[in-house]
Amino acid sequence: MNKQRVMALLKKEFGQLFKDKKLLPLVFVAPVLQLVFMGFAASLDVKNISVVLCDLDKTESSRDLIEKFTNSGYFTIEYSTERITARFRITLTTTRRQWH
Repeated sequence: MNKQRVMALLKKEFGQLFKDKKLLPLVFVAPVLQLVFMGFAASLDVKNISVVLCDLDKTESSRDLIEKFTNSGYFTIEYSTERITARFRITLTTTRRQWH
């Protein structure tokens, strides 16, 4: 569409909008209400993400980090190991395949 057609269309639509006085509150209030209600209704938080834990460090700081992960509510430790084994590698490959 060229610029003249767009401007003519905008002029016509705004003319119709301001001609009908009952339509004006609806046009401005409805989107505001939708924003307010949808803002409270929709949650984009992802919770209970399955995690495989391999703590090779075994220090106090690593235990603190693990505790922060588990207490956040976003992560669930599904499997914990103290060394990298064949089972751990299989778990990693299975987890990666689920997401690709």
